[in-house]
Formats: sequence, C-alpha cells, structure tokens
Amino acid sequence: MDDTSLQYDCLFYRVRHEKLAFQELSNIIDNTIPYCFRPDNETEMFSSDLTNLSDRIFTFDELRRHNITTQQLLSWSAPIDLVEQYQFYLDESNSSLSLLSNELFYNCTKPWFGLRCQYSFEFSEELSIYNIVEAEFSRKASYSESSKMLITLPCYVHLKCDRGGPLCLDWREVCDGRVDCLDGGLDEAFCFDVEINECSETEYRCHNGLCIPEEFWNDGIGDADCLDRSDEIADVAYPRSCFQDPTFRCEEHACRMNWHQFPCGDGQCVQKFDKCHNGRHALLIQSMALQGDMSNNCWIIMICLTMLNNEVNGISCESWLMNDSVIKFLQTCEIIFQFPIIPVHFGHIRLLYERPYLKFNQSSFLMPDYICYDQLHCDCIIPTFFHRNLTCLHSYRLQLHASISGHPWIDMILEINSYFSSCLILHTFSDKKAIYHNYSLLHHCQNSAKYISKHRIADENKDCCMGDDEDNRLSCLINDKYRVKCPNQSICLSSLHSIHDCPESQNQYHNNVPFHIFCDGFEEHFFEDFNGQSYTDESECNYWPCNNIYSRCDGFWACPNGDDEENCHPKVCPSEMHPCISPTNYSLTCLSAEQVGDVQQSPKSDILTSINPRRECFSIEHIFNSTIMKMPRFHRIKFYHIPCQTNFDLNCFIDETYLCLCTNDHHANCVKFDRHKNLECPSTNYCTNGAQCRQDHPNCPSTVICVCNECFFGSQCQFYSKGFGLTLDEILGYEIKRNIFLFDQPFSVKLSALITMIMFTIGTINGIFSIITFKNKTSQAVGCGMYLLASSITSLMIVILFTLKFWFLIFSYIDSFAQRLILYSNCMLIEPLLKILLYIDNWLNGCVAAERAFAVFKGVYFDKKTSRKLAKWVIIFMIIINVILLIPQLSYLHLFDDEKEERTWCVILYSSSLHIYNSFIIFFHFFTPFFINLFSAIFIIIATARQRGITQTENLYMKQFKNKLKQHKHLFISPVILILLSLPRLIISFTLDCKKSSKHFWLYLIGYFVSFMPSILIFVVFVLPSTIFKRSFKEAILHGRRRIPLLKMNFYSK
Repeated sequence: MDDTSLQYDCLFYRVRHEKLAFQELSNIIDNTIPYCFRPDNETEMFSSDLTNLSDRIFTFDELRRHNITTQQLLSWSAPIDLVEQYQFYLDESNSSLSLLSNELFYNCTKPWFGLRCQYSFEFSEELSIYNIVEAEFSRKASYSESSKMLITLPCYVHLKCDRGGPLCLDWREVCDGRVDCLDGGLDEAFCFDVEINECSETEYRCHNGLCIPEEFWNDGIGDADCLDRSDEIADVAYPRSCFQDPTFRCEEHACRMNWHQFPCGDGQCVQKFDKCHNGRHALLIQSMALQGDMSNNCWIIMICLTMLNNEVNGISCESWLMNDSVIKFLQTCEIIFQFPIIPVHFGHIRLLYERPYLKFNQSSFLMPDYICYDQLHCDCIIPTFFHRNLTCLHSYRLQLHASISGHPWIDMILEINSYFSSCLILHTFSDKKAIYHNYSLLHHCQNSAKYISKHRIADENKDCCMGDDEDNRLSCLINDKYRVKCPNQSICLSSLHSIHDCPESQNQYHNNVPFHIFCDGFEEHFFEDFNGQSYTDESECNYWPCNNIYSRCDGFWACPNGDDEENCHPKVCPSEMHPCISPTNYSLTCLSAEQVGDVQQSPKSDILTSINPRRECFSIEHIFNSTIMKMPRFHRIKFYHIPCQTNFDLNCFIDETYLCLCTNDHHANCVKFDRHKNLECPSTNYCTNGAQCRQDHPNCPSTVICVCNECFFGSQCQFYSKGFGLTLDEILGYEIKRNIFLFDQPFSVKLSALITMIMFTIGTINGIFSIITFKNKTSQAVGCGMYLLASSITSLMIVILFTLKFWFLIFSYIDSFAQRLILYSNCMLIEPLLKILLYIDNWLNGCVAAERAFAVFKGVYFDKKTSRKLAKWVIIFMIIINVILLIPQLSYLHLFDDEKEERTWCVILYSSSLHIYNSFIIFFHFFTPFFINLFSAIFIIIATARQRGITQTENLYMKQFKNKLKQHKHLFISPVILILLSLPRLIISFTLDCKKSSKHFWLYLIGYFVSFMPSILIFVVFVLPSTIFKRSFKEAILHGRRRIPLLKMNFYSK
C-alpha cells in the first residue's frame, strides 16, 4: 500500500433500526459503517504491515496440495479478496505454474485477524465488531457527568490549520462561513463555488449549495440527507445524544445554518461556549484562555472576571477575587489590550478592554469596551474606534448585557453573531464581480459590495448588513418549487421554514401551543384577535371543566373545591380540604379551599378513550355554530369540551391544528395533528379496486398500505367479499362471538338458530311430501311432473345445505382442530352447491311453466312421451350449464384471514370483468326464469280463453277469460309467489353494505331467510293450488298407507 492509496483495512459495523412514522408504518434505517485503520504517516504504515509471527503461513500451492477449498477458507474467516484470488488460482488450467502459486495465506489464530494476522482487540472475550462498537458508545458518559476527562476527538488532517490553541479543526467547520484557521483561512477557501452551485430539476438544493435527489426530500420529516441538515426540521432531539450514537445521522452531518452552530465533533451542535457531551467546548475554552504576551497577573484576573473558567493554576476564582489585590492585578494590564488573545468569533471578531480597573465590579461579568472586526468582511458597518490595525465599535452599540441563556459568554456570542451575521464570507465582493456577473441567481446587498446567493433570501439569516435579504418582497424572485409559498401572500420562504412561519393575522407560533396548557391557572401565552383585542390562555375559561383528564388525580387542585383530586388516593384531609405542610412546625395540616393559592397541574398521559376507526372525525365547521366559528381560534378552543359533553355519539373532531378525541369521561383530548399531511403513494398501480394507497415516507417508503373500500380485503384490496352473491357470512358474521356457546351468543344469533331449525323442519316435510307427490306415475305423465320431481329433490337438498351452512358458520368461530376444514368446506363446497341448487331450482320452475304453455299451444297435438324424454335431457343439460357458469367464480374463490378482525372470510379475487360477469349471472338466473313463468301463465290463460270463446260474442269472450283466469289462477299465483319470495335475495345482494353494524341488519337478516321460502314451501306453492297434484298426493298417501302401517294416519282430507 503506498501513501497515496485510499484503500485501507476496514471492519464494517452494521446497524438497523425502525422508528414509527405513521400508524403501524415504520421508517427503516440501515447503516453499514466502516471503521478503517488509516495511518497518518509512513512510519505508522510500516508498523501496520507487521505480521503476527506466531501463526502459520501457507502458499496457494500448499493449500492446493492439501485439498483446501475456498469454503474452508471462508469458514476460517479469511479475507474475501484473498478467497476470490484463491478460487481464481484453482480455476486456472495449470495451477502449479500460475503466478498466484506463491501468494500467501495467513492462518490466524484467535484473537488475531487481518490479511497478515496483524490485528487483535484488547478484550479477553470474543466479541464481534457490532458488540465492540455498541459497548464503546454505550459506556460513554457526558463530560459534565464524568470526571471531566477529555476524550480523543477526531481532527480533519487534510488541511493544515492553526486555530491558535488546542482545539483542532473538525470537518464540519469547513465551508461554514466562519474562519477557523487563523493562518490563512484555508477552511473557507473556494467555498463560494459551492454557494453559487445550482441543482437540476430532479434535485433538492440544500442550504449550503449541495444537491440531493428530490426523492430524498421529505418536507423536514425523517432523518437528514443534506450534509448541513437543511432538509430536516430544526429542533430535533437526537443530536443531543449523538455522543452515544455512531450512525450516519450523527457522524455524517454538520450543523444547521440557523440553529446551534458550534459542532461538538460527533453530530451534536450547541451554542458557542455551551456544553458538549464529549467535552469539545472545554478545548474551546482552553483556546480562549491562552496567556500569550499578557502579564501573569492580568491574565489570571481576566479569566476570573470574564468568567471564562472557574479556576486558574489550580486555585478557584473565588479565592482570586477575594484578594484585595484585584485592582492591582488589573493595573498590570496594558491600557488597551485584547482578551482573549485570539478572535472569539468568525475568525476576526476580537474583544478589547480599556483600563478595566476604573469600572471594576466584583459581582458582575466584565464586559469588553470595544468589539473589533475585519472591515473587509463588514464593509457597511461604520467603525467608531481604531486601535493599531483594528477597526472597532464601542460595545454599547451592541446589547451585550442581554440575558438569554444565563451564561454570559453564550449571551455575548449570540448578540455578536446577530450583529455581525452579515460578515460571514459565504458571499463575494465587487472586486470579483467580473467573475460572477453572469450569475442571475446572485443578490447584490444594499450599501455593500457583497453578493449573496438568492437562495439565502428569507432564510432567517441576516446575510446583508441592511437586512434586505430578509425582505419578504424579494422572497419570490427565485422560482424554487421547494420554497414555502405562503397562502394568499406574495411571500416565498426558504425551505428551512414551514408553512407555520408565514406571517398571518394570528401569531403562528401559537399553533404549537399544547392543548393542555389552556385554562390551567397560569397565563403563559397571549393572543390578539382581528380587532386588536388581547386574550390569554386563561381568559374566557367558563366552559372549561376544571376536573378534566389533564388535572384529574395529578396531586394538585385545579378546581376551587378540589373535586379533581377526590377519590384518587387514600384521603388525608376531608372533602374540600387540601393537605399542607405547616411552615411553623412542619407538621401535616389541612387547608380549606379558600386558603389554597395557586395550583400547578401537569398533563395526564394515561388517557382513556373509545375510538371507532371507521367513523369520521368531523371538522369543527360541522359541529359549532357560526357564532363560535367567528371567534378567534384561541378563544374558540375554550369551548372544545362542549361537543363531547353534549353529543355522546361523537368520537372525534378536527380543527386547523388539533385532532380532538372524546374520552369516556366526555372530555376533549386534543393533540397536534397535520390534517393536510400527504401520505399518498405517487403510483396508483399498487392498490387495486379504487383503494387509497398510503406510504410511510413520501419518497423512500419502507411500508405501503392500501386503505380498502367497503367489501374489499387483502394487502392490495384484491379480495371482494360480495363477489359470490349474498351469503349468510356477510349478514351474521359480525354478530357471532368467537368461542362462545350458542346460549351465550347475541339474541340475533340465537333467533337465527331457532328460525333455521324451524325452516329445516318445515322444508324437510315439504320436500318429502313433494317428492311423494311427483314420484307418482300419474304426476309424471308429462315432462312437467319430472321437472317438479327434480325441483322437489333440489329443494330438499337446499334446505339441508342451508341448515349445514348456518351451523358450519357457527362452528367456524370456535377454535378447534377441525376449524380450518369447516371454513374450507363452508366456502368451497357448501356455498357453491347452495348457489347452484338455487339457480337450478329457479330454472326448473321456469321449465314447468314453459312446458305448460307449450302444451296449451300444441293442444291435441302435444306428445306426452316426447315431453318426458325431452325433460330428462333438459334437466341434465341444465345442471351441466349451471355448473359451467359457476366455474369462473369458483376459480377465484379464496379464504382470507383478516388478522385485524380475527376472522376468516370467503372472498373472490376481484376484477372488474368478473364483477360484471357475477352481476350478469345473478340477474340472468333470477329474471329469466321469472319472466318465463309470468309470460307462460299469461299465455295459457289467454290461449285457453280464446279457444273456448272463438265462436262466441265479445262479451261472452270476456266472461270466458275471467272463468279461465279463475280456473288457472294457480299458474299465475305460483310465479308471483316465487318472485316475491326470491326478490329479497336479489335486493340484498346489491344493497347489503359491508360494515360491522348495519342499521338495516334485521331487514337483511329477515330478507335472507325469506329468500329460501320457495324451496322450503315447494309443496305449498305447487301442490296445494293444483287439483291434479292434490289428487296425486292423496293417491300416493293412500297407496303408502296400504303398504306401510305407519302411514295409516289421515295426512290429507278434502
């Protein structure tokens, strides 16, 4: 390996974790991180090539002669590159003469590893690289919690950088606009070329000018892909724990431009002089505390007076400042001197002090007298003081006394950063205008020679000294689809912002106010309506219950009488009394409600609520009247408990910011909710049948789900529960309780069982009587009797299958070893047979009517023998045709296990063509036999009346028609009864919804049972209305009574 090579020995640490993104959807983070041995110089490179001489070495030729295979080398943890070389060597035709025959394999013994067995870990036990990395990072303690021992921090060694102290350059500080290398500013050289970089249409431009694919842009949600985290929301929590996190999100990202900007070196970013968990801030303080040419006494006292450190030379600052010689120490300083001796910010901001002993105040922070800067970078700031080669401002021009964080150095740097933010060097000057004059995406700052990228307009960073880059009127100059376009305003904010940062009539900051802080007894937020009237989070709280989910049992009184703390814990004090520790003798006393002062409360996390996910969360526009809707939003919020208290059927509602759930106690529990969040899939091909496609990430989804329409199931909504027509599963399925005995089932199930058994009893008797009737040779004199015999048999089978269907459905909800067999039999056998027999029964009834009409038409020429022969073939042909017509449906029939509902459904693999076919089959099998019946009856009546009255007058013809109608009324009544009894099945097949609880449940259930009446009452429909068939039935009974004594009872009488 030569010193210019970038190939190093590496170990790879892989980490994979999931985090919740939406409902049950997760983002999957998968990092493979190399840990490489990279020498800094030739000496280290040479030492890294040293071999562990205790392990054996083999040439490839020796390995071949010992019949060693590549699989064995892999099992010995040989490097993959070497194994590939050995395999190539074995594949050569003459391996003994190969140039690879002398290649070496080092057979490492534990704990040694590497190409030449040159590496080992210091651990005695055997650990993987994963375990080692996890152990190393997990045992890291925060610098402030440990012994304050500085850990070794990585340095960017590719630039020679003198920072004037022990703090080395971190790669995150390169091209950040702040000069860190005091020996020429190489860390910011050539960085403007990145600043003026533009991205293609398919890329997102990060704030620092680099580009990422547009698929990685996620509107600030998820982990950052931009190096500067500008595609990530600002206040994320994970960087604070980066000192224990080795993943890319920490190790491979710099600090955001408009957020904490001091890199700790491990992914954490803090305000300058704030604390890093790894202690890097301590190196910054050490750099600031260098003595340089300062006298020893001046240096010591300045460290203490500026609170830069707590001790000097092992003696606390308290001891130094208690000494009466403080002023004497200050008098040893020069009249005007710099402290610290190096720039404190931006690489050129320096602090000057002038005769500090004249304004010494031992109890306060010693402020500088002058702030000095590089006028080349701050060309529009007019200096007020000059010292040697420094241009300075009097410190009173800045608000250095402002207390923001409570740490004087942090506050001072924040003010300096704000005042001199236009002095960053992420811009060019007029002397380079000739180079960049063709760049239309540069903005010329007012009263300055500087040019900045137009992408920096309206980004909350003051890049121009006059602040014109933050003028919203310029914000839409650049056509960037990722800029935030404020609604109804000509304002286009930088993508660092969100829509909530748009200036609107109401303060958008308050959109993030948690719901539970309203009416909690503390005024924390102030609001202003359109008329300028002021409100607070505690005003107009008359409709806000003090005893709510947030205040209940939190240990503090929110109600004046303490109702919210009643029955929470064992009582210490009586009702309307508050326990209190006496300040006089520290004993427990009880205060009355009038004596209780302020009350502190905290949000309650264990919230009880009942939500039906199938019910819609209504918008507040549909809940509140116009009077409340006209109120300012933060006044209107005080009324949000009322809908839950007045409408017990309301589960949830939404407004512009909150999703509010009505709890079991009828209180509103509101959480922040983005109702406009786009989770739709870009592709419409994944989900089928009109389902809505949802994914957990807009561009790089790890999980995709389909929100199915009613009656559709499956991961892609590919199954249709109504594709097989009307089934009992659809109507009664949600009523049946799993693993519950019949007597403990709901009333609807018990009633259905009773009706089923009654119908089975009646249907069996009717079927048997019908078979007895049409089995008679007299009834089979023509084909009509054979059709009715076949219909009687099918009707009896329908009754049996109908009963089996019901009980199989009941038993399918009982866990047993035969449960799957029952489900399969119910779906694949009973349901198809039931459908076929119902269709055949309809057609047989139609055939009866058709033959009767044909007999009337032929009159004396009607051939009974041919009729019987034809009937046999028609019955066989009808059965075959009905089976064939059902095959397309059977081929798509499936059992679908619904894990969410814990039920198994008999469904059809849906397609639009199959749906059309199914609808056609249902209508065809229903209406065709019906019209055959109806028109045949009409034809018979008209034809017979015409034959009798053909030689008579018209009046006599009408009289004859009426007589024939009365004589053959059963021919007309039978099809009408059949259609009326079968009609509910047709209607329910197309109107039944697939909801758990339908408001028409009882109508559907009764209609389903009624639709089987034609099969159950076949004897009543065909035999009783006919004189001939009644006579045949009577003859069959008389014949049976003579042969079977058991039938000697009187079944029928005139």
